[in-house]
Amino acid sequence: MHEIGITENIIAIVLEQAKSARARRITRINVVLGEFSGLTDESIAFYFDSLSENSIAANASLNFRHLPARMACSACGKIYPAADPLWRCPACRSKEAEIISGHECYVESIEVE
Repeated sequence: MHEIGITENIIAIVLEQAKSARARRITRINVVLGEFSGLTDESIAFYFDSLSENSIAANASLNFRHLPARMACSACGKIYPAADPLWRCPACRSKEAEIISGHECYVESIEVE
């Protein structure tokens, strides 16, 4: 249930940015979620509706962009998608790798009036 805390943070961020822009209303929020973030569009949208009520973010549309998980092989340096369940490098078959993307969760942009 960490989605509620994440959603609270999203709302706090967009409200702060909208205030800085002297916006009357937030119309759209663009959020980036990594494949390994453990978050779903549906859970964030569910909490967003109730948590944004009575704010300038109420009724804003949420747009989600998903980033795939990517790995960097420690043995040969190849960067590849984390498609293999054992995370083996497709070039050298090494299992020594670092996750370089996939844990993201951030507000990319907002649209305001």
